[in-house]
Amino acid sequence: MSNQPNQEQTEVKPTPANAPADNGANELLTARQKLEKFLNEKNAVTDVLNQIEEQTGVQKIYQVGGLGGFLAFYMAVGYGAQILCNVLGFAYPAVASIKAIESEGSRDDRQWLTYWVVYAVFNILEYFSDLLLSWFPFYFLMKLLFLCWCMAPVSWNGSHIIYFKIIRPWFLRHEQEIERDLNMIETEVTGAANAAVNVAKEHATTAAQQHLVDQMQHSVSGNQQEPEN
Repeated sequence: MSNQPNQEQTEVKPTPANAPADNGANELLTARQKLEKFLNEKNAVTDVLNQIEEQTGVQKIYQVGGLGGFLAFYMAVGYGAQILCNVLGFAYPAVASIKAIESEGSRDDRQWLTYWVVYAVFNILEYFSDLLLSWFPFYFLMKLLFLCWCMAPVSWNGSHIIYFKIIRPWFLRHEQEIERDLNMIETEVTGAANAAVNVAKEHATTAAQQHLVDQMQHSVSGNQQEPEN
């Protein structure tokens, strides 16, 4: 009798290394299912897509894919790519954040708070490097892809990775220094505001007193110039 194991009874178990890839594929499938669910709903966008599908025979999901491809091409070579990129990176997250606030639970709230933290840090870094980076080919296309990665409805989206791998560790290491600097800035701003209010009050009081003196002098001079009967 052969000692070789029966190949039909041999079960090949997935290795742990395959698990992340499987999870990523499942999440992409879930994202596609959510997109298809949205395309099957009744709204202004799907009404237009349905009309196009009736006239051309192209399914709605392929229309969205074609629109995405056109948008990517336009972001690479089109005029106004910077404005369009900023609008797309802000408009959808803003609407999604409002919906998260109005919904029950806090999971989606935390997701979009994380996005806005990463978005703010990215804008600060971009402010100092925009003049240089904006000259790179396809910069705004890469920026849009980066923002889409940060808002993607998957566990490995950019906001989650960047926040927990970079921003959060850095903040925890420098939290005391940040708090000290913020308190110092708050104290200076408060002192400057109070000083400005005091100066404004002094000027207002001086102006009111001067106006009262002028009125009194005008009244006295008017009485002196009246003709005698």
